[in-house]
Amino acid sequence: METNIPLHKENFFDRYTGTISIESVCENVIWLIRLRWIACVGLLFGVIMSKAFFKISADTVYPILMIGILILFSNFIFYLRYSFLRKRRKGQSKECVEKRLIFINIQIFVDLVMLSTIVYYTGGITTPMLFFFIFHMVISSIMLSRINAYFWAFFTIIIQSLMTYLEYIGKLEHKNFFYFIHELKDRSGYSEFFILIIFSITLIITVYFATTIMRPIRKKQLDLTILKNELLEQKKLLELKNIELEEIDKSKTNFLYRVEHELKAPIGAILSMLSVVVRGYDSVDDNKKIDFLNRSMIRVKSMKDMVVDLLSLSRIEAKNFRLNKTDIDISTLTEKMITELTPYSQKKKIGIKTHIDKNIPLLKADSDALTEIIRNLIHNAIKYSFEGVVTVSLLFDKDKIILSIKDTGIGISEDDLGNIFEEFYRTSNAKAFEEGTGLGLSLVKKLIEQHSGNIEIKSEINKGTESIVSFPL
Repeated sequence: METNIPLHKENFFDRYTGTISIESVCENVIWLIRLRWIACVGLLFGVIMSKAFFKISADTVYPILMIGILILFSNFIFYLRYSFLRKRRKGQSKECVEKRLIFINIQIFVDLVMLSTIVYYTGGITTPMLFFFIFHMVISSIMLSRINAYFWAFFTIIIQSLMTYLEYIGKLEHKNFFYFIHELKDRSGYSEFFILIIFSITLIITVYFATTIMRPIRKKQLDLTILKNELLEQKKLLELKNIELEEIDKSKTNFLYRVEHELKAPIGAILSMLSVVVRGYDSVDDNKKIDFLNRSMIRVKSMKDMVVDLLSLSRIEAKNFRLNKTDIDISTLTEKMITELTPYSQKKKIGIKTHIDKNIPLLKADSDALTEIIRNLIHNAIKYSFEGVVTVSLLFDKDKIILSIKDTGIGISEDDLGNIFEEFYRTSNAKAFEEGTGLGLSLVKKLIEQHSGNIEIKSEINKGTESIVSFPL
């Protein structure tokens, strides 16, 4: 896929064009190479025919033939380089574009040097070959920026001016390829100077008109590139949104499936036990019926807890969910939750120890949410303990309030620790030990995150679990 890279004004390479693409640069490279093959063949054919039909000395012809062979060799090297660039076309960075532009400039430099040498051997400033430079000025104006095209124009003018001056003062021997052109030494030098001025003006005008024509074209290319990039960005965003919606839909489907699975079993069990009681089978005594009713009540309570937790999760995940934060004395709230859950701990013969710092500052939090967090964690610690003690600690550490709840219960395996915050997830030992919804820790984690807090669970099988919650002030 072609990638256009808009370039900015700060960098020299950024001025080459309003927009550069890997594809267009590679096309420009192969275009130059193909033109050079044609030019080489034309040069060699022209020199051979000139030697055959005109009185041209071998000393003048052979250097030009050697230059033609040298151009063929350099063009072969350029073609190998082009093949290498084409294989690496996957690179879409700005650096890759700059390297390709440098390659084009190297080719133009080599062409101008070779053409200057040909001009020298065919008569210098008076040769008709001089105006082949115009083709390169047009090529530079099409491929490169205005400043780059002017650079090559002035480079050519300087080279030709230097060669003309050296011929004029006798430092360079004048080559007379075209016999009808007089040698430079037989002239006053004014005509050559005039030709040089005309040549220089022609190059500059050529670059000016070519770059002026290219400017609106590049402007349109830039607009199209910006539009294309915007469309590509929009496409990527739509693809990401589509993936996100698919994930949400998948998550929703899985969630509904798990809710159905979790509710189906207890509903089936309740219906089965109630049908026995309602039909009044003679084989089932009153004690058995009471047992069925009690078990049904436990199942209903479990389902009620699940529905309450599901509603709480739905509220938290809703877009319009907002916490009603006020200044709360978390020490007093923790003691209140411990007092509330003491009858439950006594029933299970679990002791509760507390280490609560009385100098803890007020916490900006939602009262209901904070109550849910503390109650749920202490309740879980009591619920999944065989015997022993639940230790509740609350302390202030620098800029954080840390709540720690440690039990001596059934523990959690290392494999299960990574999944305990998933909705409906329950460890195998927890399922065997007590009824539960698998939603409590998921709800707690979301409420803690709403307060910019963090929860960490440390546990070992049959040794106990420690829940550490930190709230930033």
